[in-house]
Amino acid sequence: MNVLLVFPKFPLSYWGFQYALPFIGRKAGMPPLGLITIASLFPAHWTVRLVDMNVDPLRADDIMWADVVFTSSMLVQKKSLYGVIQLCNKYDTPIVVGGPHPTSYRQEIEEECGGLVDHFFLGEAETLFADLVRDLQSGTAQRVYDTRGEKPDIRLAPIPRFDLLKINAYGSMAIQFSRGCPFDCEFCDITKLFGKIPRTKTPEQMLAECDALLMCGWRGPVFLVDDNFIGQMKRALEFLPHLAHWQKAHGFPFAFYTEASVNIGKSLELVDAMVNAGFSMVFLGIETPNAKVLRRIGKTQNTQRMIGSKEYNPDFLPDVIRTLQQKGLEVTAGFIYGMDGEPEDAAERQVAFIEETAIAVAMTGILEPLKGTDLYIRLAQAGRLVDQASGNNVSARLAYIPERDSETVLREYRMILNALYGKGLKSYFGRAYRLLTTLKVTDHTVRKIGMLELKALARSLFYQTFSAHGPAYLTFLAKILVKRPKMFVEAIRLAIMGYHFERYTQDILRIQPVH
Repeated sequence: MNVLLVFPKFPLSYWGFQYALPFIGRKAGMPPLGLITIASLFPAHWTVRLVDMNVDPLRADDIMWADVVFTSSMLVQKKSLYGVIQLCNKYDTPIVVGGPHPTSYRQEIEEECGGLVDHFFLGEAETLFADLVRDLQSGTAQRVYDTRGEKPDIRLAPIPRFDLLKINAYGSMAIQFSRGCPFDCEFCDITKLFGKIPRTKTPEQMLAECDALLMCGWRGPVFLVDDNFIGQMKRALEFLPHLAHWQKAHGFPFAFYTEASVNIGKSLELVDAMVNAGFSMVFLGIETPNAKVLRRIGKTQNTQRMIGSKEYNPDFLPDVIRTLQQKGLEVTAGFIYGMDGEPEDAAERQVAFIEETAIAVAMTGILEPLKGTDLYIRLAQAGRLVDQASGNNVSARLAYIPERDSETVLREYRMILNALYGKGLKSYFGRAYRLLTTLKVTDHTVRKIGMLELKALARSLFYQTFSAHGPAYLTFLAKILVKRPKMFVEAIRLAIMGYHFERYTQDILRIQPVH
């Protein structure tokens, strides 16, 4: 049987880095890890191909070659997914859709896609996927396979088929250590999709995946896609020494980065182990510096009361961020605007916090009520939902009625974007400079200068020197060369990212300008 795996196209987005990727000669940020993982679950005699629409266009010949098409998608990819469904229908090729978006939005897909989905696979694949394969082979496949009530042991997960990728088309590779998160934030759908008890792979599994990546010729960034890498802190601590040993034995070929909860700052042993294993960056979901709002949305792990007092410690989050930076981990972070309980000066406070903590890469998004979350249920019961979530946080649109005036919330949100990434990027390069002069330098986290880096520097100088942010850009690079020359390659990386952030922010503000 011929199987075509199709990964729908992402629209222009904050995390897509579409304006930055050409600087390093890449087409997409990351590969479709879910699809290349299920690729290993097909029978060996089946022929499997992959089309990542972020790398190559999907052609009619691809669809006609296939006996069946499989897709995996997130909510933000739905427009592209609908196009894939319609193309499969046109050529009478059965299509199986799965992933987070179909798992949560099956009804909406059936109503909106403009075509017919032959089979839905809802939930995680490890336990029921063999049944789907058997039924496809016998011509008895059901319309829906639903594993949402199950949380499979991910020690059953196979090594992803990295060989299916055009590996040099990507800015980063991806692997997974765990699924699930012990925290249940009101706005987040991770616990609804993957549960509150994190499940982890074994160190042996993880090293086998690293071996497979290395065999494919990959060197460079690797994202551990876990929604909370330290959800099982004990297991993470058990794994990291094995990874550090592997990295040392192979000359530190990978620069790892991941997502974690703020309680990472409570275990310096864990932070040191991550740095020793070659982690250079961690994404934290800060959401807001306002402790009362954090507790209201169930994100209590981001708050700490002062000893002997009912008051919250305002230095807790800044101290965690500085600790990570001083240990050698760059902190990138997510923030949310438009939450219930926000004070009138929430926008100013958010910008001030980001500036104070030198978070260069700070994604601030409008609150999105994702289907199935506690937030979605609460807003629906209150009659406050007015539209579907888009999956694109940085879109300056409201899918719900906020507590404060809608126009005020959107205006203040656009002001935040303009303050962080407005024309000229003076604020952004200021944060980037403070970050790189704070970040601890270690031997294996200092990127070596190779041909890729030289090409990126040349393109950066060509495009950025005479751009609107040229003066701030040149000043930033000059100061880093004088103050922290070992971090110059990281400075170029941040500069190129800044180019993307400025372009994308201007796209948003052009549609909805700051008044």
